Amino acid sequence: MGRYDQTDSKKSNGLVIGAIGVLLLAGGWLYLDRTEQRAAEPEIKQIELPLASDTVQADQQTADQLAIEQAPTDPPDFAIQASPAVAQPLPELADSDEMMRQAMLGVSPQLAPWLATDQLIKKYLIIANDFSQGLWLEKHRQFLQPPAAFSVQQTDNGSVIAEASYRRYDSLAQAIDGIDARAAIMAYQKFKPLLSQVFDQFGYPPERPMDDLFLKAAAQILAAPIIEQPIPVVRPSVFYKFADAELEKLNPVAKLMLRMGPENTRLIQRKTKQLAQELSNARE
Repeated sequence: MGRYDQTDSKKSNGLVIGAIGVLLLAGGWLYLDRTEQRAAEPEIKQIELPLASDTVQADQQTADQLAIEQAPTDPPDFAIQASPAVAQPLPELADSDEMMRQAMLGVSPQLAPWLATDQLIKKYLIIANDFSQGLWLEKHRQFLQPPAAFSVQQTDNGSVIAEASYRRYDSLAQAIDGIDARAAIMAYQKFKPLLSQVFDQFGYPPERPMDDLFLKAAAQILAAPIIEQPIPVVRPSVFYKFADAELEKLNPVAKLMLRMGPENTRLIQRKTKQLAQELSNARE
């Protein structure tokens, strides 16, 4: 396979969906083949209880006697017993930013730079919807700015994507890698009523649940190839393009992943797979 990547300095840090959409976790999530091997679950050992039909009465008498001997002399003070915690109700969608932001910071504190915006649920669900279709639209990502401009380096064979260009995405990849997958799914389920309000505006048929949107978005992330060698690019006009025609044919999501470099792509794909597994388990 050749190299690839259409890029320009305006391209935004899009894999934040991998974290929040993949994270609205949310990451964010992929279609798992049901035949795919699941993560190993802890062995459950069956403990056989002895049949003590002849001794049940004697044991009961002993238990009753112990209960009498060990009973407190004074009745318990029920007034000081703590009551169970009451779950905090969800706010209105328009007022949900702070609660969502705190929930996401609990999932991965490193996500803070990508949560400094308003309408968090709406904006990231729209991006997740774009990702599910293999899209990365300028009008939906204007609030996300890359930390530095795309850059290339010159070799004897022409221009290739510079290593420094990959490093622009290190902090994002690490933030996504730091996501607690189980906590992310719990947050997703908690905020699902608010997410559904935005999802319903997309006009999908009833038979397509919101979970599928995230699973398809994650599938796009996981389908992106990983290329270890330097990736040649050309600049026929204003923007750089992948020199390899096959890479240039890839959809915008795959191209975005490629611009992040092989190390960051691995981290994000690994976490996306974990999130998808947790989501799959929660659906069963």
